[in-house]
Amino acid sequence: MARRTAGRRWTKVALALVVLAAVALVVNALVTSSEKKEARTGVGRVIELPGDDLHVLDVGNRSAPPIVLVHGYAGSIRWWDRVIPALVREHRVVAVDLLGHGGSAKPTDGYSISNQARHVARALAARGVSGATVVGHSMGGSVAVALAADHPEAVDRLVVLDMSTRAPPPRGLVERLSYTPVIGQLLRRVATDETIKDGYADAFAPGFRVPDRVVGDLQAMTYSSYAKARDGSVAFLEERPLDERVEALAGPTLIVFGDRDRLTEPRDANDYSATPRITKAVVAGAGHSPQVERPAETAALIRRFARSRDVAGRS
Repeated sequence: MARRTAGRRWTKVALALVVLAAVALVVNALVTSSEKKEARTGVGRVIELPGDDLHVLDVGNRSAPPIVLVHGYAGSIRWWDRVIPALVREHRVVAVDLLGHGGSAKPTDGYSISNQARHVARALAARGVSGATVVGHSMGGSVAVALAADHPEAVDRLVVLDMSTRAPPPRGLVERLSYTPVIGQLLRRVATDETIKDGYADAFAPGFRVPDRVVGDLQAMTYSSYAKARDGSVAFLEERPLDERVEALAGPTLIVFGDRDRLTEPRDANDYSATPRITKAVVAGAGHSPQVERPAETAALIRRFARSRDVAGRS
């Protein structure tokens, strides 16, 4: 009898602990879903804008032709560290942390691609930048295309690095779970630095050492910016494929893929019509992030395209 009573008591205790754990998870999910962060100064400066502020790096000769660099999902300005020195010799270089990323503000909402482009346009106008060669990597490629479509005064020509033309599905169970409310927030809490780096492995060619900076970039995001920035990117491509959006633009465009990209398909370049205005290039040996993996080759492509003056975008 005593054993049965003790067993029931421990069962009640176990159930109570399970309930407490479930409540704690829900409370954590509610807290992280409403978390926001103000913009902060890092390698650049904070540009105060209507609504939410952006962190921007602006280097080089102000009278030189401008190049604007827009990083990808869960990245930051720092993904351009090895490209900027090669570009700044001949250009004014402006690198932007997208909303929800790096040192920029992280609101609970506002992560559509069109809103990201609107914020970039406002930041460029605040810095007196127009008619730029705008380079967008991955999700930043979508932002760059939206910038060219909605704010054409900001863009003279466009470079899109390793961006799918259509929305890719989540890769694997862990990635799917990371975007699932409650479970996703918990996974972010328990993820170690090595787990995060393992998750980034496919953003680079096989065998490439994943940079340490990816850990800080992911940890700088709130859960809202992590989940909703991805949702905004997917919605943009589901509404209209990127190749159709590019073909509707007027300016010269260069489409670039690393030939060892594991997140997107280099053959997506074939989705774009063969027109004189749209040119294509491949970075040999690079995966999804050629500006990190092959910075010299990537910078040379950007410089050559930015210098070209014919409508086809060739030197």
